[in-house]
Amino acid sequence: MFKKTKRSTTTELTRVQVLLAKKLDKKSYDKVTAVFWALLNGADYGVENPWSTQFLHTAEDLYFVHKDKQEKQPNNVVQFKVLQGGKDDQTNH
Repeated sequence: MFKKTKRSTTTELTRVQVLLAKKLDKKSYDKVTAVFWALLNGADYGVENPWSTQFLHTAEDLYFVHKDKQEKQPNNVVQFKVLQGGKDDQTNH
Protein backbone atom coordinates (compact mmCIF):
# COMPACT_ATOMS: atom_id res chain seq x y z
CA MET A 1 0.00 0.00 0.00
CA PHE A 2 1.15 3.51 -0.76
CA LYS A 3 2.54 5.27 2.26
CA LYS A 4 2.15 9.03 2.11
CA THR A 5 5.11 10.97 3.41
CA LYS A 6 5.68 14.68 3.85
CA ARG A 7 7.51 14.78 0.52
CA SER A 8 5.04 12.77 -1.55
CA THR A 9 2.53 14.57 -3.71
CA THR A 10 -0.54 13.37 -5.52
CA THR A 11 0.42 12.56 -9.09
CA GLU A 12 -1.80 12.75 -12.14
CA LEU A 13 -1.82 8.96 -12.19
CA THR A 14 -3.09 8.87 -8.61
CA ARG A 15 -5.77 11.46 -9.41
CA VAL A 16 -6.95 9.35 -12.35
CA GLN A 17 -7.02 6.24 -10.18
CA VAL A 18 -9.17 8.03 -7.60
CA LEU A 19 -11.52 9.23 -10.35
CA LEU A 20 -11.81 5.70 -11.73
CA ALA A 21 -12.33 4.22 -8.26
CA LYS A 22 -15.31 6.55 -7.83
CA LYS A 23 -16.82 5.71 -11.22
CA LEU A 24 -16.08 2.02 -11.85
CA ASP A 25 -17.05 -1.21 -10.20
CA LYS A 26 -14.21 -3.28 -8.70
CA LYS A 27 -13.86 -5.62 -11.70
CA SER A 28 -13.58 -2.73 -14.19
CA TYR A 29 -11.22 -0.82 -11.90
CA ASP A 30 -8.95 -3.85 -11.62
CA LYS A 31 -8.91 -4.21 -15.42
CA VAL A 32 -7.87 -0.58 -15.93
CA THR A 33 -5.26 -0.89 -13.18
CA ALA A 34 -3.80 -3.96 -14.92
CA VAL A 35 -3.52 -1.99 -18.18
CA PHE A 36 -1.82 0.91 -16.36
CA TRP A 37 0.61 -1.53 -14.75
CA ALA A 38 1.41 -3.14 -18.12
CA LEU A 39 1.99 0.27 -19.73
CA LEU A 40 4.28 1.32 -16.89
CA ASN A 41 6.25 -1.87 -17.51
CA GLY A 42 6.70 -1.36 -21.25
CA ALA A 43 3.62 -2.80 -22.98
CA ASP A 44 2.70 -0.86 -26.09
CA TYR A 45 -0.65 -2.46 -27.06
CA GLY A 46 0.23 -2.06 -30.73
CA VAL A 47 0.68 1.71 -30.63
CA GLU A 48 3.46 2.31 -33.13
CA ASN A 49 4.29 5.91 -32.24
CA PRO A 50 3.45 6.65 -28.59
CA TRP A 51 4.18 10.37 -29.06
CA SER A 52 1.63 10.71 -31.85
CA THR A 53 -1.68 12.37 -31.00
CA GLN A 54 -3.54 9.62 -32.86
CA PHE A 55 -4.24 7.81 -29.56
CA LEU A 56 -5.87 10.94 -28.15
CA HIS A 57 -8.02 11.38 -31.26
CA THR A 58 -9.11 7.74 -31.12
CA ALA A 59 -9.87 8.03 -27.39
CA GLU A 60 -12.02 11.11 -28.03
CA ASP A 61 -13.89 9.34 -30.84
CA LEU A 62 -14.51 6.31 -28.60
CA TYR A 63 -15.87 8.56 -25.87
CA PHE A 64 -18.41 10.23 -28.15
CA VAL A 65 -19.49 6.92 -29.68
CA HIS A 66 -19.99 5.23 -26.31
CA LYS A 67 -20.87 8.06 -23.90
CA ASP A 68 -24.62 7.50 -24.22
CA LYS A 69 -24.12 3.80 -23.56
CA GLN A 70 -22.58 4.41 -20.14
CA GLU A 71 -24.35 2.73 -17.28
CA LYS A 72 -26.14 5.46 -15.42
CA GLN A 73 -25.38 5.48 -11.72
CA PRO A 74 -28.27 6.91 -9.73
CA ASN A 75 -27.29 9.88 -7.60
CA ASN A 76 -28.65 10.38 -4.12
CA VAL A 77 -30.93 7.34 -4.21
CA VAL A 78 -32.52 6.72 -0.85
CA GLN A 79 -34.45 3.52 -0.32
CA PHE A 80 -37.38 3.57 2.06
CA LYS A 81 -39.19 0.72 3.72
CA VAL A 82 -42.93 1.25 3.98
CA LEU A 83 -43.96 0.45 7.55
CA GLN A 84 -47.67 1.17 7.31
CA GLY A 85 -50.15 2.04 4.59
CA GLY A 86 -48.22 0.57 1.71
CA LYS A 87 -49.58 -1.21 -1.34
CA ASP A 88 -49.55 -4.60 0.42
CA ASP A 89 -51.18 -3.23 3.57
CA GLN A 90 -54.52 -2.11 2.06
CA THR A 91 -57.66 -3.32 3.78
CA ASN A 92 -61.27 -3.15 2.68
CA HIS A 93 -63.39 -0.94 4.90
